[in-house]
Amino acid sequence: MGIVSVNGRGYRLPTFQEGVETVTFDPMKGFTYFVLVGILCLTSCSGGGSSAGKSSSTSRIGQGEDIIAMTNAKGRILTSACDLVPEATVASILGIQQGALELSDASATGANASHSSCFFMYDNADIRGNGILLQVMKNPLDVAEYPDYVEGYIESKISAGEKTVEGDTQPFREFNEFGDSGAYSYGAGKYFWQMGNTVILSIAFNTSHSEQDQLRIARSLATEMTQNYLNIMGG
Repeated sequence: MGIVSVNGRGYRLPTFQEGVETVTFDPMKGFTYFVLVGILCLTSCSGGGSSAGKSSSTSRIGQGEDIIAMTNAKGRILTSACDLVPEATVASILGIQQGALELSDASATGANASHSSCFFMYDNADIRGNGILLQVMKNPLDVAEYPDYVEGYIESKISAGEKTVEGDTQPFREFNEFGDSGAYSYGAGKYFWQMGNTVILSIAFNTSHSEQDQLRIARSLATEMTQNYLNIMGG
């Protein structure tokens, strides 16, 4: 597992291990971002989740876009997560000075990289590794063998939630304001939404925001991320 240094502090970079991809935001375990890649969970989880966020039949940003055509024309699915929202915009949405942010690109590298991740950190006396993570993820498995991975990933969050390091389950609710479908959990501090069956955009919080403020910030960031992803891949 690689380490990236930001102002003298070490942050672990993403790796795959036993079917779970872990990005540790802080060396003191102040923030761990889990991405489930076990196909068993995607195919066997069942049940229903509570509905939250706006769910509407009207068109929303990223809904119904031909992502496959866009990415085929571009020759790639991923783009740098650090390019999706300008640092000044992140600072404005968070209500802090731009100079207070520390940015770290923790994207996977190599021809088979399945995600791009970007940390935006800022000081909080009460929380180590305080900040947010923006991520772009594609199917990390064989697309021909598991073509519905992206859709199943979102569905599994709502139906089965997400296991914590303590072994508890954090429930997720529908987050159908961007793309074709999504899921979020205030307790986990995570927001996911898919565009087509090709890409998942996500936000993870390690902050002290209230649920109302976290959701407001997530919506603002998701608007920027979705629109900019479409602009980059469609341009």
